[in-house]
Amino acid sequence: MSDKVIISVDGMGGSNAPRAVVEGMAIAAASCADIHFLVYGHENVIPPVLSEFPELKGRCKFIHADGVILDNESPVRALRYGQNSSMRAAIDAVKNEQAVACVSSGNTGALMVMSKMVLGMLEDISRPAIVGVMPN
Repeated sequence: MSDKVIISVDGMGGSNAPRAVVEGMAIAAASCADIHFLVYGHENVIPPVLSEFPELKGRCKFIHADGVILDNESPVRALRYGQNSSMRAAIDAVKNEQAVACVSSGNTGALMVMSKMVLGMLEDISRPAIVGVMPN
């Protein structure tokens, strides 16, 4: 028996959110039996989409977050005013050890700045990394 791998997800991030985000979660869940999700977003938007994916039942927990970081928002503004956003909540879940990783399809600059400021950097690492999967 293996342990759960819990991923925090910015459910509101990206131009095709939340549907594309939830579809991605379903794909990941189908390929990894141990993966579970903490999904952050607006209570009027995320739960109806989650209900369309019964395969995620029991594998994800929804947590309401009022704010959304827009794609055109400056990273500094997002850091300063985005404390109640779905992106920040997903990052905070990693900081608080509720999740092992955070995933967002939203504003990349905001994600990098918020992550660096909230989580800090590993020793001897000077820049945050962006993960890409090949082929995609």
